Amino acid sequence: MATNWMISGRTNLQESIPSKDSPPDPNSPTDPIPSNPNDINSVPGDADADALSDSWEITYFGAIDLESGWGDPDGDLYSNEENYFGSIDAYDGNDDPDQDYATNEEEENNFDIAGYETSPIVRADSPDNDGVDNLGDGLGDAWEIFSFGDTSTTDDPGERDGTDPSSDTSFADPGILTTAVGNGADTMLTSDTQNATYNPTVAHGDARTLEARNNTDARQRITLLRFDVSALQGDMTHLTLRMSCNAALATRSLPIYALIDGAPGEDWDEATTAYLTAPGLLRGEIHQINQFARDPSTLVQVGTLDIVAGRGGIYYSRPFTSHLQSVLNKDSDGVVTLAIAGVDNNQLQFDSKERAADLAEPALAPALVAPLGSVVLPVTSDPVVIDLTLDTAADPDTLTLDLGGLAASQSYHVESAGNLGDFAAIPGSTFDAAGTTDSVTLEVDATANPKAFFRVVEGAEP
Repeated sequence: MATNWMISGRTNLQESIPSKDSPPDPNSPTDPIPSNPNDINSVPGDADADALSDSWEITYFGAIDLESGWGDPDGDLYSNEENYFGSIDAYDGNDDPDQDYATNEEEENNFDIAGYETSPIVRADSPDNDGVDNLGDGLGDAWEIFSFGDTSTTDDPGERDGTDPSSDTSFADPGILTTAVGNGADTMLTSDTQNATYNPTVAHGDARTLEARNNTDARQRITLLRFDVSALQGDMTHLTLRMSCNAALATRSLPIYALIDGAPGEDWDEATTAYLTAPGLLRGEIHQINQFARDPSTLVQVGTLDIVAGRGGIYYSRPFTSHLQSVLNKDSDGVVTLAIAGVDNNQLQFDSKERAADLAEPALAPALVAPLGSVVLPVTSDPVVIDLTLDTAADPDTLTLDLGGLAASQSYHVESAGNLGDFAAIPGSTFDAAGTTDSVTLEVDATANPKAFFRVVEGAEP
């Protein structure tokens, strides 16, 4: 062993050899834990190389191998690493991970009408003890106090999304953008030593299930999503990620990463993209099997997705503490790539756009949800000239075109040409289609400017 390595691990060469009578206790905050000579990131004081002080981990978690630097056990959107360097308590009763305005301490020992404690990580399961016989009025007490000052108010006609929270027939109309729209895509990145089907060279673009799993001994699973955000319009406040979870084996807070705008590989193809070719990874480390070789300079954490054990269904990232809106604001090319990574060996599975299509359930596809915004999809059509009539008896001459293949309310214009290679827009020819067919009459000068060819083109005349 190199002398300097032995000295760095212990105070002298003799001490580099643990005593057979009293080996180091890996769970003792005072007994130094030997670093791993096979891991360049393992150093004295951080033997498991997770960027967390061993003594800090033992203080908060009881052992060094229960949490990692990117974990978020209290669900406050601050990773353990951020908590450690910021000297923040890893568990805090004042946190509100489900953003229902009730803190963990307020939710503890608070029972709903069914006799169950309300959950600190499920927003819909919030303390609600007002109303008739204190059985609740359907609105979280903490939310009511935050919004109205007390729990007596049951109507808010001024809700920004236009809904009435006291009415079960009043619904918001959010903009929902799935990975099936436009240039969207979803796939799974895998790095596995035990199953060749999931080795780092295999693409999973047609997978019905997307996974998040981090077993550094055997397998790695990462969900990769791309959204065509050019279709999002309006107010993007509280933009959130929606995922349909079909297998929740454990309660976990999964990190959501975003590929920064302009990073290489934003145009990845789900049919061919595998772990070894995916964007946002360190090229020099991708061949280290079972490791998530994230490049922190291009793939940055922007939020978390909190999953509850045994509860399948729809989950949303926490919009109040995520940075998805900031990601969208900085986007310049109309596409945003997100990744969801696992934190341990517990397998968490999500539905892909392919499974949503198979089941004819579009709500199962991964989606960005803009509660106050909208999704405006580009209108596509195949306009054709069915018939035309030139009336030279009129003054001026008139040209009437019967058109088909139109999209209602889409703008079009008419172009003419003496030869097929020199089409130009007819001034004043722009119109909005009344339906899939329409008729348009234009004034022309057939004598001074005769034309042999006509066509209809999407969009207003240039």
